Amino acid sequence: MRIRGIHIIFIGIIGVSLFVFIAVARTRGLDSRVDVGDPGFYESVTEGPTPMGSEGGGLVPGVDDNPDLSPPKIEMPSESVDLGVLPNTKKSVTEYMIKNGGDRPLVIRQIQTTCACTMGYFSESRDLVSGPLVTIPPGQSRPLYIEIDPFRINGWEATKTLTIWSNDPAHPQVMLDVTSRIEPEFEFENAKYDFGRVPRGAKHSATLLLRQLTDEPFDIKGARATGNAVMPAQPGVSAASGGAMIPTFDLRVIKRAKDQWEIANKPEWIIEVSLSPSLPDGAFNGYYEIETTSERLDHFACSFSAEVVSFFRVVPELISRRGGLAQGVTNVGSATILAESPFTVNDVEVEGPWFDAVAVPVEGENSVKINVTVDPEAPAGPKMAAVNMNIVTEDGRIFEHKLSVVVKINAASN
Repeated sequence: MRIRGIHIIFIGIIGVSLFVFIAVARTRGLDSRVDVGDPGFYESVTEGPTPMGSEGGGLVPGVDDNPDLSPPKIEMPSESVDLGVLPNTKKSVTEYMIKNGGDRPLVIRQIQTTCACTMGYFSESRDLVSGPLVTIPPGQSRPLYIEIDPFRINGWEATKTLTIWSNDPAHPQVMLDVTSRIEPEFEFENAKYDFGRVPRGAKHSATLLLRQLTDEPFDIKGARATGNAVMPAQPGVSAASGGAMIPTFDLRVIKRAKDQWEIANKPEWIIEVSLSPSLPDGAFNGYYEIETTSERLDHFACSFSAEVVSFFRVVPELISRRGGLAQGVTNVGSATILAESPFTVNDVEVEGPWFDAVAVPVEGENSVKINVTVDPEAPAGPKMAAVNMNIVTEDGRIFEHKLSVVVKINAASN
């Protein structure tokens, strides 16, 4: 039999059809049924998914499968940006360009921030809250919108970090430090004041100046303590182990006379912070806030620190009885004052009913015992008192000291 050209064409058509059949079967699964007579069959072949996840149609590999193309690469002008001085009455938005330096699409997956005062978006409408935020084509740039909310910043300067997550295989996350400064409503250079080393037993004060800078109406309503050195109890007061209250610092606000203002039409105030002479030895940190009529900074947080030192120490600072004291028993306990040089203890007085205290020098030592007793007729229940005294050095220096007393009087059993 003689093979003609028509036979070769027919055999070629059958071979191509068989190849297409096998390719589609492998794509859909070996158990799938394929009808090559279906009009949609060839459409599914030409428009179906391509091998290796490429984006082209049919069985021809897409451009992204080119091994010569580099992966997506996120590029920023720098790892930090300073936005300068921004308004204090409204949010500010600044554009910061992000570039894709690779040959494949860069997908921004997520943006995280260390503070709600500094936010980052790739959409001016800020409505993209899930899924990829943006896809940046190769070689192109897109603006990152950095939004600063001055009402979430306590003070006038903040440096926060935006973390950008993407499909850049070399740098899946990059960090951008954002610094912003808010136009100040007032000036207060000593918001974090350091007293340094201060002698124990003496009252130390700091006079801090606050000056208005804005042209808008402004006033200081007052100042109040928000914390203390020992254990929080109430504003400006410390409690040792839940015992008697020991004042730690006082606050006073004084508006200066108009002729004392350094800048015309810019009122000034004095914030006076005074440490209590009863502060114990060691480091002390105090916290307070200034209340103003400013819409943004109606409560301005401030702090100060000090290291209290003295030539004496008191052990313990709190006199108490674990488990309480039986009704009728008078001896509550004692504290010992120890020093490196001779001293005397004068003017021992007790604040509160039922208690009494006496100072007893210890022979041969620079120490004095403070013995505390309670009236045997004291009713049952918790009792608190404070023992005030003056510790006087040989050269006449006087140190005020307050000793706390806490005891529970247990009812006598019948």
